[in-house]
Amino acid sequence: MRNANRGLKRSAKRAGRSLSRLVSSPAKRRRSEVLDMVRESPLFDQRWYLERYPDVLRAGIDPVSHFLEAGWLEGRDPGPSFSTTAYLKGNADVARSGINPLIHFIEFGQSEGREVRSHNPSLRRLAAVTYKFGPPAQVFRGAVPAQNPQFWLQSHRLDADDPSLVRAGGWPVGYAQGAEVRDSVELAFGRLAALSGFAPPEAAALDDWPEDGHGRLRDAWFANRGQLRTRWSGCDFPVVVRAYQHDQLDAGGALLPVAEQLLESPLDYVDCSVGDAFFPILFVFSDASGAIRGTTLLAIPSFCRGGLHYAELIAEADSAGSAPDPVAAGREHMLRLAGVRGEGRRIAAVVTVDLGGADGTSPMFQREFRGWLNRVAGVSVVARGDGPGVVALRRAGEVAEDDGETRSLLIGADMIPTVGILSALGAAGSAKDVYAPLLITKPDASQPILLADIGRSGPAVLGATTQSNPLPWPRMREPSARGVPTVAAAIRLGAGRTLTDAELLVPASADLPIPETREATSITWLLAAEGWPAAELLEAARSLTLQAASCDHELAIVGTVTDETLAALTEILGRRTRTFGDFAGAVQQASGDYIGYLGRGVILHDLRTVDLMLAMLDDPAVTSASCPLVTSERRGKSWHLSLADAGSAVHQSDGTIAALGVPALDLWRTFYPVALPPHDFWLARAEGVEAWMRENAVSTEGVHVCAALVTATTAGAGRKTTQSPAVPAYPDAAIRTRVLYG
Repeated sequence: MRNANRGLKRSAKRAGRSLSRLVSSPAKRRRSEVLDMVRESPLFDQRWYLERYPDVLRAGIDPVSHFLEAGWLEGRDPGPSFSTTAYLKGNADVARSGINPLIHFIEFGQSEGREVRSHNPSLRRLAAVTYKFGPPAQVFRGAVPAQNPQFWLQSHRLDADDPSLVRAGGWPVGYAQGAEVRDSVELAFGRLAALSGFAPPEAAALDDWPEDGHGRLRDAWFANRGQLRTRWSGCDFPVVVRAYQHDQLDAGGALLPVAEQLLESPLDYVDCSVGDAFFPILFVFSDASGAIRGTTLLAIPSFCRGGLHYAELIAEADSAGSAPDPVAAGREHMLRLAGVRGEGRRIAAVVTVDLGGADGTSPMFQREFRGWLNRVAGVSVVARGDGPGVVALRRAGEVAEDDGETRSLLIGADMIPTVGILSALGAAGSAKDVYAPLLITKPDASQPILLADIGRSGPAVLGATTQSNPLPWPRMREPSARGVPTVAAAIRLGAGRTLTDAELLVPASADLPIPETREATSITWLLAAEGWPAAELLEAARSLTLQAASCDHELAIVGTVTDETLAALTEILGRRTRTFGDFAGAVQQASGDYIGYLGRGVILHDLRTVDLMLAMLDDPAVTSASCPLVTSERRGKSWHLSLADAGSAVHQSDGTIAALGVPALDLWRTFYPVALPPHDFWLARAEGVEAWMRENAVSTEGVHVCAALVTATTAGAGRKTTQSPAVPAYPDAAIRTRVLYG
């Protein structure tokens, strides 16, 4: 028994250490909030947990921490009224996400109407036998604390004849106990109107905007597009919360009440039926009798969880090493917006949207968001459509028209500008277009948030667009003044779903325009004979002959192959197959204008692959071109595709070079620079590869670009050959990624 306790303690310590390593400092603070939330939940019974699981009691482990770190993974229940396994079985999406089921139910499940089952097994069906029962007895399952109903005055019951009654927009708000309270409330409503764009800027009285409101916003999330739920702490409970927002659809911006609710504890939440998810919301706190205690202004509601700018809030908190605070972040950005609007020298005064691949469902097409951009942020939106005959690759600067002051931000149709870039003060330093950092997120706030930065300078191909795909990276004129955001300039909204096998196999649609036929060229493909089965080698050669590009393909095989295989290759490619003792000799005697490498089992299944790689190499800044590799595996009776290799990136946390992995799926249908191309497939100019061999792959200047518009198939995933040509790493020009959350 003593050894078992030691083992339990060791496992708990390992779980705690691994969890601490996986989370950033904002996530640690989030974990602290989760601990408090579960500890206060009536669904977690600490006494019951310790009685039910005596090994936890003997080990002396905090029951809440044990359940959050290990207990739920072992199928243990938090209390008699919640079954961990039943909740996961009944909600497959929660099980797939890997979220603690109790946390999911508290934050999302109860608002979504999901069922909670107790841990008690269902009663077995009784045999059809008649029994004599005694008098009926009351049957009750679950613990409900006894509560006395709290009396409170709703706004329509406030005394209209009371001289202390404060009104806003004709709505009774509460009683002001003194002139100071009345002035403070009236000033808060004036600030709400000014920041919403329905009152002169001076009415905002920004110099008197307090840093802290009456209550602390403990949590806020969008249950749906028109319902914002908030939980508060730091108040003297019970407290009545009323919320107000201006109607942007009304020409005069009529003030509307969007919430009125009594909170008896920090666990209660206020439902706000917002008319717009972007315009400011003012919360007024009063006691049950209607006496006003204070106000709090949520200046940018979209900073809340589930909002469009939530990823930006997480990124800024991660950069500052602080806890995410939508109230404080909204105040800071609104002050900056007011400043740049007053001076009129912002970096992004115009947001230009490339309509390539647009389907009309992105936020940039929503009237609410564009209304907020124009009225609150003071930014105009210009659309640039794609005409017929668009080529596969095009400089992003050709999409946008200069606004005369070189202050335009160019984004794709599936992006939105960050509040930080809209409030950045300064002017463009030159006419040079630069790339800006990008946040990639999904509609589900529980999914990971990826920060991707490709550096300010880079090849033009990274900003290329196609008729059927959106602009991959935000671009702007190079700034030369203060106030430039260091986090991100745009947020890209992912699909919020797993890519299908068809999307992995053919990322870009079949109508991806192919560049015009170029002059005939030749490519020498390097292969290592080691590990290549004859059938796969012949299939790889056939895939080269089927490519749409007008190329002569030559095979340079390092190692020995059988005479039978060599004869078959000669029949497929003609007399363009030779064998060499090493890669250096093969490169020296290569006759092609370009040199490529095919690792074991790589098949170019997309007929556009070579054409696209050659078009990328037309950009002199691109050193090598490649595409992601996918592999297949059998699952049951069918085959499924997965990502095998998408190149290597630089991780911002420690600067190391590692495989890009799953985050590459967030970059699907885009061009991105990598520190190293996929191990088993790349294409480069012949003179560049010769330089790699001479310099022993230590060159530091260059850019490897990966295009997730096409993919190649590999049968050798995880079985890399010992022989492969040396390729230099270019970390300074590579994409830098960081998973901020999830």
